[in-house]
Amino acid sequence: MLRSVIGGVVFSALAAMTARTAAAQQFAVPITDRDIGDALRLAEDDKAAMRFLASYDLQIRAGWGNSPFIGTFTTPFARVVRAALAAHKRGQTLAANEVPSDLMLPELHVIAYSQKSAYDQPLAAEPFSVALAPRGSRDPAAVIQPLRKEELSAEYIDRYGLESPGPGVIAIFRLAALRGDMEVRVLFDRAAKGSSPLANCRDCIVPIDMRNIR
Repeated sequence: MLRSVIGGVVFSALAAMTARTAAAQQFAVPITDRDIGDALRLAEDDKAAMRFLASYDLQIRAGWGNSPFIGTFTTPFARVVRAALAAHKRGQTLAANEVPSDLMLPELHVIAYSQKSAYDQPLAAEPFSVALAPRGSRDPAAVIQPLRKEELSAEYIDRYGLESPGPGVIAIFRLAALRGDMEVRVLFDRAAKGSSPLANCRDCIVPIDMRNIR
């Protein structure tokens, strides 16, 4: 019986590892016409699209409270969904042959919003740096820095239908950086306010669940 239990645990662990590896490997392949078609069809159903995009939200929900809603991240697939959904809300449509080429670049965009200060200071907590790292790693050499950073503009917010509470930044990484068990690390210039004091954070870390990411 013990062997059966151990075997089951090992099998489950291997299955989970295989699923994560498969999810990570798909990002080594450029987005295809079929992917674009899937993204546009998904965007036709507002509720289904929003449920899908919730997997890209950067927030930890736990028993001690919810962390600040730090922002979101996007892959090329998610950007096509967002752009099509935003177009629908403006009463427009986005056809497959109208998808701008820059949406499909092999890039990972991490959008980090400014936050309320954890200590009710008049100044907001501004994102100071954004990085990726293997989950739980303490090796500075394993930290992946963005290729570039941009200010979150009104044009970007409108294009992707974001609901930004204020200023923010876009950290842009190679899409291939999204592999295995990764986490997003956002360092603010002061502590950001969560739903409880235990959920406040200055160095905010959010694991990425790859199971629903495309």
